[in-house]
Amino acid sequence: MEHLQSNPFYEKYAKKLKDMLEFSKDEFNSRLASLLEEKKLEMKDSSKEKEFEKIPQNSQDTLNSLLNIDCIEEKSAKDIAFIWKKYFENKDSVYAIIPAEEYRELSVKTKEFPLFVYPLPRGEGYEFFVQLWNSEVCHFTPLSSYQIHKENAPVCLSLKHYTELAADKDIVLMVGTPDMNILSVQESQLLALQVKLYYGIHSALKFNHVRVFNNSPSTFDYRALITEFENYKRDVKSKQESS
Repeated sequence: MEHLQSNPFYEKYAKKLKDMLEFSKDEFNSRLASLLEEKKLEMKDSSKEKEFEKIPQNSQDTLNSLLNIDCIEEKSAKDIAFIWKKYFENKDSVYAIIPAEEYRELSVKTKEFPLFVYPLPRGEGYEFFVQLWNSEVCHFTPLSSYQIHKENAPVCLSLKHYTELAADKDIVLMVGTPDMNILSVQESQLLALQVKLYYGIHSALKFNHVRVFNNSPSTFDYRALITEFENYKRDVKSKQESS
C-alpha cells in the first residue's frame, strides 16, 4: 500500500494539516470511535475483459492504460457509463460516472481547499478520515492513523478521476480500490458520497464547513459534521419510507 511519505502533495501539506488538527487533539481524540476493526478480507482478482486491462496501482496512470479507448471512441456516454458500471459493480471497488459540469465545479473547490475530514460510523460512534486531493486523485487516511504516524500514515483509499472523456463525452470516470483491512467498499462509498455532499455542485452551505476547516481551524466544530451525517441518514430514511 502506498504511503503518504512518497506523495509530494502529502509532504507539502503535512505541517499545515498537523497545525490544523493539533489545536483540538485532546478534545477530538475523546470523540474518536474505537480503534480500527481488524479485517482479514482478501481482494478479489480482476479478470481481463475486452474493454479493460488490469487496473494499475499507480494513481497517475491515464484512462488509456485502463480502458481500451479504441473500443469505446464511437460509443455514446450512456454506453460507456454502462460498460464502466458493469465492469466494477461486482468488484471490491468504488466507482462513479460524473457529469463533466459537476466535476469541473468540484475540481475548482478541491484545488482551493484540498484538505478536509469526514466522519464514518464505527460501532457506537464515529471515526474521522482525512481527505487530501492531489490533481485528479482524492486520497484518504484515518485521522487516528495520521495522528500516530503523521506523514507516514498509510493511504487506505485513493479515488482516481479520469477526465479524458470530459470534452467529447461530457463525463468523468472515477474508480478506487480500498485497503480492505481498513475500509469496506460500503464505507468507501460513504466517503465518496460525502466528497460530493461537501464539494459538489449542490453542496450549498455544506461547503462553508470546508472553508472554516481550512481558513479558521480554531473555530471548526467536528460535531457539526456528525450532525450533518445524521441529518443525511434521516433524510434518506424518510425518502425510502415515503416511496
